[in-house]
Amino acid sequence: MLGLAPLLGLFPVVLSYRQAILGAKHSEVSKMDIEKTMQFLLEQQARFDARQAQFEERMAEIVKSHAQFLERQGYFEERMTEIQNILQHVAITQERTNAILATLAEQHVELERSHVELGRSHVELERSHITLAEAHRETEQSIRALSDAQKVTEQNLSALMFTVDRHISGQS
Repeated sequence: MLGLAPLLGLFPVVLSYRQAILGAKHSEVSKMDIEKTMQFLLEQQARFDARQAQFEERMAEIVKSHAQFLERQGYFEERMTEIQNILQHVAITQERTNAILATLAEQHVELERSHVELGRSHVELERSHITLAEAHRETEQSIRALSDAQKVTEQNLSALMFTVDRHISGQS
């Protein structure tokens, strides 16, 4: 409580204001009015002091809440920094992964081209094998034909040699 000194300093202002309003016929202020006014002012001061105490309590709670808020905000800022660092690491890793995927895609396209070329070469090789197999069959047939012809030639040669031998032996 502030005390009576400041309140008593208000009396001349209150009284002169009241006298101005009430006019000349009520120019004398009774002792009872002064006591009522003082009582009113004391009650108002008491209410003000109570409200001031409530305000100070609430302000203390707000200050405490604000300190807790600042502490939580610091924690969340740290977490946010950690998350930003993680996201930055993920972004860098993603860029590397994208580069690897691009390289793999290029190599896959090249591998696919090679595979197509290999398929073509395989088809050509199969054709060559077929051609070679046909040539081999023809060669075998030719060898058989030559073998048969050689047998005939050998028979003919044997017959000729027999004839020449008989002819030579008959002349002797």
